Amino acid sequence: SFLIYEGLWDEGLAVVKTVDERYRRAGRYWDHQEFGSHYYRPMAAWMILHAMAGMSLNQGVLGFTPRVPAKVAARGMRVFFATPTATAHYVQGAGAARTAGVEVRTGELVLKGLDVVIEGAAKEKVKVTVDGKPAPAATINVAGGGPSKTVSLRFAEPLRLAAKQVIEVRGR
Repeated sequence: SFLIYEGLWDEGLAVVKTVDERYRRAGRYWDHQEFGSHYYRPMAAWMILHAMAGMSLNQGVLGFTPRVPAKVAARGMRVFFATPTATAHYVQGAGAARTAGVEVRTGELVLKGLDVVIEGAAKEKVKVTVDGKPAPAATINVAGGGPSKTVSLRFAEPLRLAAKQVIEVRGR
């Protein structure tokens, strides 16, 4: 996961493949024996998904800076992630869709802010919705050089998203 977080996609996936093949050959896909039965490394593998989405969570601000090659990102992506209080999907639109968002699956996700990368985003054109309706008040900033822009939202009051709710950020 560290390699992927650092933008070394191919190298990170090569390590994942090597470890996976070794444990499958040994017949221990879910039961790793390093420190007794049911070792936690398979759970730590979830960080690979977080790395692919470039996920960060700091003091209630959830961020996504996808760590996938451009050809993968161009097709759009949907990546599972987990926080201490919820499970969800990070969803990035394909091609000219210029969208990014979060679909909460279980639990409750409480956000003070959300940072997403959207190609070609312009501050005056950013639209934020929750379940298709305008989102609660938020300060919107757009930063970054080149075509990829980081859209940063900071909510006036923490935004509470329950299971089956969706927040979407549209860049233009």
